[in-house]
Parts: sequence; C-alpha cells; structure tokens
Amino acid sequence: MKLLDLSKRIDPLLVEVLEAISKAAVECAIPFFIVGATARDIFFDLLHNIKPRRATFDLDLGIHIAAWKSYDALLHTLLSTGDFKKAPAPQRVYYFKNNFPIDIMPFGPLSGPNGIITWPDKKQMSILGFEESYRNCYTIKVTKTAESFIRVASPIGLTIMKLIARAESTDRAEKDARDLEMIFANYHSLFENEVRIFDFPDILELVHFDVQRSGTVLLGKDASAISSKETKKAIQAIIQNETKDNGISKLAIDMMNKNSPNEKEFENKLQLINDFKTGFFLP
Repeated sequence: MKLLDLSKRIDPLLVEVLEAISKAAVECAIPFFIVGATARDIFFDLLHNIKPRRATFDLDLGIHIAAWKSYDALLHTLLSTGDFKKAPAPQRVYYFKNNFPIDIMPFGPLSGPNGIITWPDKKQMSILGFEESYRNCYTIKVTKTAESFIRVASPIGLTIMKLIARAESTDRAEKDARDLEMIFANYHSLFENEVRIFDFPDILELVHFDVQRSGTVLLGKDASAISSKETKKAIQAIIQNETKDNGISKLAIDMMNKNSPNEKEFENKLQLINDFKTGFFLP
C-alpha cells in the first residue's frame, strides 16, 4: 500500500467532507477513491509545492459498485445525515457548508464491456480507466486523531482518466488539457521518478538525456503498463489523433497559456504529447 500522511496539510473543510463520505461509504460497504482536480492538488500542491494553474472548488469521487441500488443506498445515507443535499445533475450532491459540490462517479461491474455507464435518466458516460486507476492508487491519511485512510488516484491514473474524459467532453477540454500539461511536464520530479529515470538508459538516450522529457516518456510507459486492453486502445486512438502529420493538435493548443500564446510554446506542448506517445507505445 502506498501510504501518504497528509494530516494537518489538507484544508479542514475537505477533511470534514471526506470523513463524512467515508463514514457513509463504510456503512454501505462501497469502496471509493478521489479523482479529478483534488487528486491533482494532493500530488502537486500539497506534496510537491507545484501550484496548479486553476484552483479546486469541488470534489470528484469514483465509487466501485455492481448495481445502481448501491449508488442509491450511498446517496440515501448521505442525504439522511442532513449534511448533504441533492443537485439537479445526477452525479452531484452538495455538502451543506459553502454548498461544496461533490461529483460521485460509479464504476465497476455496473458498466458495459465498453466502459459505458447509463444513468437512470439515460445519460451515458465513459468510465474507461477508472478500474485500473483504482487498482493503482495511493492511500492518504487525512487526520492524526482518527484512522482516516482515503484512496486517491495516482498521477498515472489521473493521466489515463483525463485523456479519456477530455476526448468525450468539450466542456472540460481546456481544464483537462491544463492538468495533463502539468502532469506531463512534472512527472520526472514526482516521488522516486528522479531516480527511476536512470533505470531506463534507453529512454534517456532517446531524448538526448533530457531529464524532464525522460519523465514524460516514462509516464507514457507507466500509463500503458496499467491500462486494460480497452483503455489502451482508446488512449492510442486519442494520442494518434493529437499527433497527426498536419501538426494541428487541439490538446497542445488547449495546454497553452492563453495570455501569451506563440509558436514556440505550441511546439513545446506538442513535444510533451509526442514524448508521452513514445512511452505509451514502447514494448
């Protein structure tokens, strides 16, 4: 188990929300983990002092369930505390303090073979990548006074989920692209990666011993290693589309700083994507 002690480092309101959800999830026997921007902030802001370009004002969770009745049971348990209220969106609830929004995404056996879930209102959504991200996540301790252990998606899992989510929703394209840029550009400095890179001399040689680029290639290799056959196929198609010979990459464009876009910056972002692609396609 990859355990990280973040007690006294996480915002008290977030700790309060996580403990309330954890209590309800245990009562319903439903495993869950943190995904999305909160997971990003845990690894980059809290652990490595790398500030994201956008702040987090919500919480995204994945819950592992076999049927919708389990989702309904968790929702009922949360609402019955009086601390949560339902939002119009099927996946969203609010914590009573500051109307803190929480999106709860189901994954697991209730999805079809193609990784698609169908909400009761018939809305469909892909949860490809959630299963392997859950199996390869970290565990964080959020308080010292209670044994509060919460699972959180790793940077590798976040990369997989964000690539797929971005390809499916234009609404979140720029947000996910900026998060991907942060992971791609900084993976070399996370945890033991600064040392791990030197276990792959072929990667170092491939990028002319550029440590940052080596990290991006390593990220691609790591993401490929944990991906299921279906997830790998989806990501390969996404990356191939973003690195076509015509040089037009919407992902690279969305990664750019909109305040001062220029050709050199575009080329740098495209290089990040190509380095990730190189790693993902390595044998």
